[in-house]
Amino acid sequence: MDQLHISKAHVIGYGMGGGVALHCAVSHPHRIASLTSIGQCGFVASKGSEEFEPEWLLQNGRNDFINSMIERHMDAHQGNWQEFLRQKVKDWRTYPRLNDEELSSIACPTLFIGGQYDELAPEDDLKRAAALIHNSRYVIVPGSSHRPHMSGENPVFVNDTILNFIETQHS
Repeated sequence: MDQLHISKAHVIGYGMGGGVALHCAVSHPHRIASLTSIGQCGFVASKGSEEFEPEWLLQNGRNDFINSMIERHMDAHQGNWQEFLRQKVKDWRTYPRLNDEELSSIACPTLFIGGQYDELAPEDDLKRAAALIHNSRYVIVPGSSHRPHMSGENPVFVNDTILNFIETQHS
């Protein structure tokens, strides 16, 4: 942002990227105009992470998923998909782990978006996070999973919600 001479930005993050965005809002509040977090509310949500351990995937014959990880994330792991997934699962079980005081310190307008069936960002957690952060709210995307903004889910609803949220910050 400094190199581009951008003093403030509307930050949008998905999953762990939402955790990064929340950390930015805590650590650099003067740089964040607004924050949108999709599928992440600041709390560790490691439910189901064991099914992404390389050993579990191999034992359960999840070759399609393994091949997908190899193909999609080759740059991130240079062919070592097992080490990549071990790190991903470790991060999943550890971050963002923001406490109530840190979340309460977020000063920018904040929007949480979660899918109706998102086990990683359930509505109770979104509601709790929104209650901690002044000038925040949450939206549940009907019929969606952890990826409500992706094709096959409801990207138009999510994009319209985000654009409306950002636009109301200028009014």
